[in-house]
Amino acid sequence: MVAAHEPAPKRGAVGFSSGWITAFAIVSLVANIVFLIGCATPTTKDIALYRVNVAIAGESLKELAAIDSPGQTKTQPLGYDDLPTYWYWGMSGICDVYETTGETRCRKAFPPTQNLLTILRESLEGNKNRKQPTEDIIASWNTTLSNINYSRLREKEGTLELESKASAALAIIAIALDVITPFIALSLRRASKPSLPYLLPLFSGLIAGAAGVLAVMSMKSGIHDLANNGEHGGAAIIILFVGAALRILSCGGAARNPHPATDDAAAAAEGRLQPPPGVPRNDWIGFLGENYIYALFGNNLPGWSYENWTSHLRKYAQFPEFLLPQSQFSDFTYADPSGRMPGFLSTMGVPVSPHWSSNTKYHLEVKATPGHCGAEFYVSQYQARKMQDYAGDPNNAYVLTRVFNLGSSPDLRCFLDPWSHPALAWGEQRSDGDYPVRTKY
Repeated sequence: MVAAHEPAPKRGAVGFSSGWITAFAIVSLVANIVFLIGCATPTTKDIALYRVNVAIAGESLKELAAIDSPGQTKTQPLGYDDLPTYWYWGMSGICDVYETTGETRCRKAFPPTQNLLTILRESLEGNKNRKQPTEDIIASWNTTLSNINYSRLREKEGTLELESKASAALAIIAIALDVITPFIALSLRRASKPSLPYLLPLFSGLIAGAAGVLAVMSMKSGIHDLANNGEHGGAAIIILFVGAALRILSCGGAARNPHPATDDAAAAAEGRLQPPPGVPRNDWIGFLGENYIYALFGNNLPGWSYENWTSHLRKYAQFPEFLLPQSQFSDFTYADPSGRMPGFLSTMGVPVSPHWSSNTKYHLEVKATPGHCGAEFYVSQYQARKMQDYAGDPNNAYVLTRVFNLGSSPDLRCFLDPWSHPALAWGEQRSDGDYPVRTKY
């Protein structure tokens, strides 16, 4: 039975859709995986963080050597004919791309943190048609590098390694969060704070975004920055940022109406909550909640009938009016001769007492709301007294049933022995004898 002063729902109020969050989690998961597999094979070379034109990089290094060590450098051939046209950097490797032959060779490394001379050697050893000895070309590059100020490149290579590893680690964490997000969202579907289910997608999106930022920073810590060939980040970075943005946006998008998010749908939901002429709104909300419980338990318990509906609100379902004093009864009373009630309650998260038996009578009090589970409701002094009297009684089990989201997709939480239940926050008794109550989580 709903208490007085329960606020009416606002149109466009925050709702929750685990399906919406799940859809964006899948999109983000795919984006993160695509980001991580870049340059693992020739078919994934275009999913690169960035690429470097080898000849432009070599000439840029020569210019730096001439600036840093004037008069000590000699123009030496760097063996461009035996080197690839481009190096493609991805999270799972480096690809050598030869534009003249159309050949692409990739070397797996997760993440690729090799220094420049190691990359040169691996490229040359992979080219079986090279014209110059590998060691001669390596020596030419090494001479050039040795004449460049240490802080320009080699000092940065340590930073490149740290940033690349951190970016990969964050992307993996984001993938793990995307995998568990749908399950966490489902478990938080009944959370008392409507914003709670959106925290994990937000966190996942921020982590994926941080991985992208580190990937961009790594470009400034390697040869890509020195080559200065006018190219920006590759497809992998774009994909990662798009996935992160979608995760963050899903927090706002999912926070709209969980079923149809249109004004027409909101109006239809509100229409279902409008009482018939002459019926007080609070009574009608209470009836809708009780009718939900009546149907749910009736479909799962033998012998359940309108006689178990011990509330005066049952008259709105065209049943004979309940004429006994309401203060002496809960909304539903069930003797359970078949012993099926404990098993059914356990499916709704109610702990089963080992002391219950076929002699146990079950008392169900319904608190209904068109809003979310955490909305405040009221317990009368008579209901509170029964809760205290029946606490721990093997012959009487008192269960408070919280029916919420009545205007869209009704849901339910059950609280055994509600007077002392840890998930319920009880306020001070009011002057009219009622207690304000909220769910904590």
